[in-house]
Amino acid sequence: YNIFYKIFRGSCVVSKIWEIYENFNELVYVADIDTYQLIYMNKKCRELTGISSLEDIKKYCCYEVLQKSNTPCRMCTNDKIKANCFYEWQYYNPLFDVIYELKDTIIEDGDKRYRMELAFDITKQQKQNETLETMKNNEALVNNALSYALSEQDPEKSIEIIIEYFGKALQGERAYIFEQFDDYCKNTYEWVAAGIVPQKDNLQQLTHPDVEMWYEQFKKNRLVIIVRLEDIKLKDPNMYAVLEPQGIHSLVVAPLIYQNKIIGFFGIDNPPKKLIKHIYNVLNLLSKFIVSLITRRDLVRQLEKLSYYDQLTGAKNRHALTYFMQHYDKNSSIGIIYADIMGLKLATDTHGHFAGDQLLNNAYQLLIFYFGKEFVFRVGGDEFLVMSLGQTKEYFDSNVQKLQNDMENKNVYLALGVVWKDKFEHNELDLLIVEADQLMYKEKRNMYAKYPKFDRRKR
Repeated sequence: YNIFYKIFRGSCVVSKIWEIYENFNELVYVADIDTYQLIYMNKKCRELTGISSLEDIKKYCCYEVLQKSNTPCRMCTNDKIKANCFYEWQYYNPLFDVIYELKDTIIEDGDKRYRMELAFDITKQQKQNETLETMKNNEALVNNALSYALSEQDPEKSIEIIIEYFGKALQGERAYIFEQFDDYCKNTYEWVAAGIVPQKDNLQQLTHPDVEMWYEQFKKNRLVIIVRLEDIKLKDPNMYAVLEPQGIHSLVVAPLIYQNKIIGFFGIDNPPKKLIKHIYNVLNLLSKFIVSLITRRDLVRQLEKLSYYDQLTGAKNRHALTYFMQHYDKNSSIGIIYADIMGLKLATDTHGHFAGDQLLNNAYQLLIFYFGKEFVFRVGGDEFLVMSLGQTKEYFDSNVQKLQNDMENKNVYLALGVVWKDKFEHNELDLLIVEADQLMYKEKRNMYAKYPKFDRRKR
């Protein structure tokens, strides 16, 4: 490993630098960590992926060549690796039928950062010479996928990893999950192979008649297998009308059942016919695990809602603001609004707490209408903070003006302290919020003069 670091210190994108890796017996590739564009692949890696020359590799991203995917891999380790050390992990690549021991690191060259990966074929050595056929065993395949998925703390990413892994391992063109919502079901997760058109956005509202015949099978705890789409044209015309425009000719779909209730289904489109029986067994095994991942995701969402959202208005709270201030884009412009609701005490005293709650909700709805839910925080009893990122000053100022013009129409009066910054230092954000707070109190005094009924001291 020390050899690699010595070589990469200084200028790393020099043609002669790569010569040491060219005839390695292991796979070596380098990609831009931000764009995923391939910078280098050694001879063995090029032969494996069918790329003829070093110039040709620069036309591709790493995930297009190594995973035959349209998008970056869900299990990508870019967020785990760092310079001056190797992150080690194992992965069974179903495209090449090989188990790899992978060693990933970051190489820095001035302001550029590159991901470098070395891949060692450990298929024969894995688990005391366990054969690849055993690795393909149904339970082993499921366990392998789950080990990748559960290594992620984010349950959303865990589900995405499962879908991607099985789409590739079972050689389908598309893998997906649909979830049940009242009287329709919706495509919530999707992986597609390279060259396949994503369908998720077109499948957001399958009605009960569309899936009725599938659900009849699911109620009997059966999977749905279509070997040839034309076979269902007369028996299930509704589903045929959904599948045919997508170019689907075969599929295997399994139900997701939780507490004796169907909560959705998941499946693989256009797998090889020779693997359909194998896929049937894998999906049957996997069903309960996917349900567990979904319930885990829902629990995390519920806890997040309790921790990061105001229970009355639904606005983000101070905990969410703290998280925001730790993770915002440091290079972005920002518009800050400190907003105080005028007359909240008057509404509560005159018409009761329900009227006060309604005024709070109306104020929140007015703010998110112009600035979006992601940027509005409730930071006090009658105070909201807007942290609008990535807008132009003209757009931000225009929305502030529209908000002010709309207050009287909505019978919601807000004292606004407004601050704008094109770019700012990290430690400057707290000072900008304080400045907006001070401007808000100044505006509040002006509004008391204009609307004396809001001034409790005068009342």
